[in-house]
Order: sequence, then C-alpha cells, then structure tokens
Amino acid sequence: MKWCLGFVFLLSQAALYEVAQGQAGVCERVVCPRGRVCVAHTEDSGKNYSTCECKTTCPVDDSAPVCSYYNLQFGSVCEMHRFGCAHELTMKVKNQGSCLVPDYNCMEAAQFPGRYLEWIMIAREQSLDPGYSLNLSARADSLTEEERKEILSWEFGYIDANSNKILDKIEIDRLYKDILDHEPCVYGFLESCDQDGQEGITPLEWDSCFPQTLGTAFETKQFGVK
Repeated sequence: MKWCLGFVFLLSQAALYEVAQGQAGVCERVVCPRGRVCVAHTEDSGKNYSTCECKTTCPVDDSAPVCSYYNLQFGSVCEMHRFGCAHELTMKVKNQGSCLVPDYNCMEAAQFPGRYLEWIMIAREQSLDPGYSLNLSARADSLTEEERKEILSWEFGYIDANSNKILDKIEIDRLYKDILDHEPCVYGFLESCDQDGQEGITPLEWDSCFPQTLGTAFETKQFGVK
C-alpha cells in the first residue's frame, strides 16, 4: 500500500514538473513590448499558452538595482518593467547596479516615444506635400492604428537604407549622428528597441517601441525610479 501511494506521489510530481517545464517553454522566445512581461498559463485541457502582462507588484525581497539604457535606475528589473508599463515604454537593462556616468542624459524618457511619433508624422506630411503648413497642435494620439502603422513604416523605410527590413548598426549609428546631440533620449529608445538579443531592429520591434495609445506616454506616474 505504501509503495502504491509512493508511486502515485511520484506520478503527480512528474506531472507537475511537465506542466512547469511546458509553461517555462511557452515564454522562452516571447518578447513582450512596452514594459510587459511574459506570463505562462495552462488550460484545463493541459495546453500551455502565454500572455504579455503588466506587473502590478514586485517581490519585497527583490532588491537587485539595475540601470536602464535611458539612464534611469530602478530597485529591480521588476520595478523597471512596472515603470515601462505605466508609460507604454519599452525598456532594457544596460547594467546591473547603479547607473554610471551616462552616455547621454535623457530627462524625458517617458515622453520621448510619443514625441518622436509626432516628429515622424510631421516629416511624412512635409514629404508628401512640400507646402505643408506646420500644425503645432497636431498630436499623434489622434492617429488611427492604420495611420500610425503607415507613419512608422515610412520612417523605418527611410532609416533602412539597404532595404533589408533590419535597422542595422550602420543605419542606427547614422541616425545617432544626425539627431543624438539634439535629442539624447533617442539613444535609450533605440538601444531598448532591440529586444530579441539579435543585432538590429526588426519592423516588429520598431513598432513595439512606440505606444499604441499615447495618453499613457504623457502621464507623470513613476514606479521605483530613482
């Protein structure tokens, strides 16, 4: 009888292990945008799936400071993701520990993606109509999703000089040369865009760097930022 109970226990542990392994695997290659993190789930049928969700809380014992490419320091990676989610901001860890002397000092990280989208919107209008009159009240949060995608695709194509559907290092460095001295936030923005660990920025990564709805990009809420 004891042998039987022990066997049943081992089977149950093996099943739990398989579920855990399956859940871990379903997030293995998932890259979540705008501060979200991959969360694994298992249906009653045993099928594993994942969702990208905002962290609502962080473990109290998670105290491993990190510095983001925007040169913002957080108490943990979790806190960085919370901040990113609150502002629809894609972020990436630059180094563990405190922020060192910044490469470029970005003072308005949360506002930059929305501001950049508005610049692109105006530049595209001027390219289509040389007589376009600058409308200072134009806001990117008035764009439809289709208009937003068209504008982002236009800018991506402009930067992608060799038309290989990847913004590579040469193209990114060229962009830095053009605008970095005037807009230091572009450094943190572009370095954070490359989320998959492969060199270069794909169209999907490029799209995920910009907020879908810009209202949250202009909030002043801060979570764990120092």
